[in-house]
Amino acid sequence: MILVDAFGILLSAFMVIGFIWALLDMLYRISRQPKRKGPADWTNLSSYPLVPEFVKKKDSPNFRI
Repeated sequence: MILVDAFGILLSAFMVIGFIWALLDMLYRISRQPKRKGPADWTNLSSYPLVPEFVKKKDSPNFRI
């Protein structure tokens, strides 16, 4: 039981350290954003695109309005 308790404490400490690291990283990214008078752009904080770019589709020859 002591080994399982030690593993749980180690896992919890690892998760807490990761959470603190993520908060510090987010604050660092926020501070590096250019200063604007308008609202902050939160999409630049993500490593992944939150909104995909639109792909223009060609109209099919059978398309009628």
